[in-house]
This record gives sequence, structure tokens and C-alpha cells, in this order.
Amino acid sequence: MTDKQPCPVCHSEQYVKRDGRNKLRKIRHLAVFGRKSYLHVPSLRLACSRCSVGFVWSYEFVGPNSLYGIALIYVIKLH
Repeated sequence: MTDKQPCPVCHSEQYVKRDGRNKLRKIRHLAVFGRKSYLHVPSLRLACSRCSVGFVWSYEFVGPNSLYGIALIYVIKLH
């Protein structure tokens, strides 16, 4: 995972700064030993000083506004 993320509007990395954090994000992941498992990841707030846009850190393993990890969605679609 990188330590920077570009602005979704102007695509600049140099103007993006951390702007606090929201509560932990609970993401449903693949089952472990037949039991549901969840990932608890920080929901980091970012802000671009160039275009005055606020946004949340985007993780590669989960889609935006999704409660399910990409691996779980893939397994569900196979069945």
C-alpha cells in the first residue's frame, strides 16, 4: 500500500494532506474455519488544498461504499 493517494478531481498527490480520521470501517472478508471474518480498517480523511476537495482513503481490496471485500464478492459469484 502506498503512503499517498492522488486527489480524485485534479489527480495531484503533492497537495493532498491527511485531514483526520473517521471511525473504523468494518469490511466482511472470506470465512475462516467456517466462521465469518471481518477486517477493521481505518477510514482516513484526506483533503486536497489545490481544489478544496475532501475524500476518504481508497483501499484496493474493497470498493467504494462497499461492506464486502473484493475476494468475498468473487467467491460468492463463483457459487
